[in-house]
Amino acid sequence: MHPVAISNTGNIEQDIMNAINEIGGLDTVISKGDVVLCKPNVQGSFSPGSGIITDAKVVHVVVKMVKKLGATPIIGESSVYGRVTEDCLHVSGMYEVAKKESVRIVDFDQDEVVKVPIPNGTVLKEVRTVKTVIESDVIIDIPVMKTHVATGVTLALKNMKGVLPRREKAKIHFAGLEEGITDLNATFTPDIVIVDGIVGLEGLGPSRGTPVDMGLIVAGFEPLTVDSVCTKIMGMDPNEIKHIKHAYSKGLGEIDIDNMELYGKPIETVEKTFKEPWLQLKEFKGIELLNGNACSGCLTELLRNLEYAKIDGRIDDLKNSTFYIGPDIQFDEKCEKNIFVGNCCKKFAEFGIFIEGCPPPGYVIREKLDEAGTK
Repeated sequence: MHPVAISNTGNIEQDIMNAINEIGGLDTVISKGDVVLCKPNVQGSFSPGSGIITDAKVVHVVVKMVKKLGATPIIGESSVYGRVTEDCLHVSGMYEVAKKESVRIVDFDQDEVVKVPIPNGTVLKEVRTVKTVIESDVIIDIPVMKTHVATGVTLALKNMKGVLPRREKAKIHFAGLEEGITDLNATFTPDIVIVDGIVGLEGLGPSRGTPVDMGLIVAGFEPLTVDSVCTKIMGMDPNEIKHIKHAYSKGLGEIDIDNMELYGKPIETVEKTFKEPWLQLKEFKGIELLNGNACSGCLTELLRNLEYAKIDGRIDDLKNSTFYIGPDIQFDEKCEKNIFVGNCCKKFAEFGIFIEGCPPPGYVIREKLDEAGTK
C-alpha cells in the first residue's frame, strides 16, 4: 500500500486533518508518550508565505495534533550552511509557535552531535546528526513544495538533509548528492510526510524563485511516494528527478502513480506546471557550466547574478566563458575563458578567475563577472 492524500479546502487546519485522516490518521504512527520531531524546511531567514520555507501555520497545526495524542512534539531544524539557524527559526515564526504551544524548539547547530553508522549506504558510511534526532520516537517530515537548481525539486526526501548540522550537509555533496539523499532517508526515515503546498516556489529555487499559490496539503507515509505525487502536481516527471529515481531503485517507496492509493483531490485538478529551475546555463547562450555536484548556495547565486547581467546587457561580454562549480569538477585546459565559482574550486584559481566564498556573496560574483567581461 502506498497511500497519499491531497486536500485543498482553503482552510489550512482542515486540509491537514483531511489529508492525514484520508491515509489512516496520525495515530497510525504516533502513540501516547512518544517524542515526535516535527521537521520543517527553514533553510534561511524568510517569512511564512514566501514559498521558500514551511509555513509556521502548518507546523502549528501539526504540533497541536501531536499534543492531542498525548505525545511530546519538538520542532527542530538546521538551516543551510552559512545561515544562523536560530535567526532563521525566529524569522520563520517557528519560535512563536513553540512559545504558544509550550514545546521545545531545537537549533540542531547547537545540539549535541552524534555519529551514526550507515553500514548499507551507497556513498555514506557514517554521518553526524544530533541527539534530538536520535532520541525522537517519530519523525514528521514537513517540507514545502518548491523547485531546486541542483535537484529539480526539493520536497520530503531532500528536506531530511536538515537533520545534519552545519557543514555536515556538505558531506552529501562531496559523496554524491542523489545517492546521499537516499542513504540519509534510509537511515533517518520519516514516519509521515505532510507537505506544505499552500504557497510553493517555481523557477530559481530553493530561495530565489517565484511564489506559486497552490492552496494544497499533501500527506503520505513514504517520502519517495509523496515526492512522486508532488512532482506530478508541479507538472514534472518524477522519473526525471535523479534523487527520486535513485530512492525508488533502492526500494524506498513508489514512483508510479498507477501503483498508489490516491485520496482526496485528483492530481489533474490541482496540477500547475511550475517553471523549472535552471539546471543548465541554457538561458545564457555562449556560456558553459561544468557542474561538479555543486550545492544550491553556489548555483543559485551564480545563476541569479548571470540573470542580472543578462538584464543589464552585460551577458554578451561573458560569451565563450566556462564556469566551473562544485567539488567534483574536472578542469578543461582547452577552454578559452575559465571562471571558478566557490571555495570547492580554489585549487584551480591560477587557471582563470576565481570567485571566493562558500557560497560567494552576490556582490563578489558581480565584481568578478565584470572583471571577466573585460578580458
